[in-house]
Amino acid sequence: MPLNVVQEILGHEDSATTAIYVKAREKRLAAEAARLYGEPEDPKA
Repeated sequence: MPLNVVQEILGHEDSATTAIYVKAREKRLAAEAARLYGEPEDPKA
């Protein structure tokens, strides 16, 4: 989903605020995938 669509749904005026949530979610999903599939987590995350 495009960032600007998520921004509008969440009611954020600044896309930087929305980007914080998107980045946090990506980290959480990567950690969960690593736990489930045994793949190493990205050390940059």
